[in-house]
This record gives sequence, C-alpha cells and structure tokens, in this order.
Amino acid sequence: MFPCISIAIPTYNEEKSIDRCLKSIFMQDYPKELLEVFVVDGYSTDNTVKIAKKYPAKLIYNKARDAEAGKMIALKKAQGELFIYLDADIELRGGGWLRKMVRPLQEDPEIIGSFTRVVQKKVIVL
Repeated sequence: MFPCISIAIPTYNEEKSIDRCLKSIFMQDYPKELLEVFVVDGYSTDNTVKIAKKYPAKLIYNKARDAEAGKMIALKKAQGELFIYLDADIELRGGGWLRKMVRPLQEDPEIIGSFTRVVQKKVIVL
C-alpha cells in the first residue's frame, strides 16, 4: 500500500526546465492516483504555465513570486500523507525514485524525512 504524495513545484519563468521536471514525476512507477502535483507559479511571462497545463498538475498562482511562499501555499492545499517540494529544474532519476524515497518512511515510523543524493548533469562549455 502506497501513501498519497503531494508535490509542490514553485515556478517563475521556468519554461526551459518545467517540462523535464513534470515528465520525470509522471513517468514514475508510482500509482498516478496517489500523486497530487502543484505547480505554484509567480505569474510567469514565458511559457511555463502553458507547458505545465500539459500535465495532470494543479496550477496555483503565487502573487509573492517567492519560492518559499509558493511551497507553503501548496502545503496548505495538500491532501497527501507525504509532502515533497522540488525546484522546477529538478529531474527525478529513474522510474523508482518515489518508491525508494517512500520505503524508509513506511518501514520505520520514527523516520520523518528521506533524502537522496544529488547528481548534477555534466555541462560542456565550448
């Protein structure tokens, strides 16, 4: 049995990265009906919102344009048992990422958080 997970992604002009982020979430090997994804947008002037609307994410607007405020806006609306916030430039690696992050929390009720290592993409500068 898997818990419902609420995911908050604060955005402002993230058209270059939001597609990869959302795609990596929705291709997870995790029951889609147990994912609640919020894109909390600070009134982007690029195509961030248009791209986000291609996914089954809930769009919320954030007048403050502050990422921390955006996370709190989503947290207040979240229905999931677990809450994750991601920056828009984060891409979950592999299809089992969510399952791996949830496992320790299910196995030991004393654990209140789960983390993974961060892997940066190599950038080639010419």
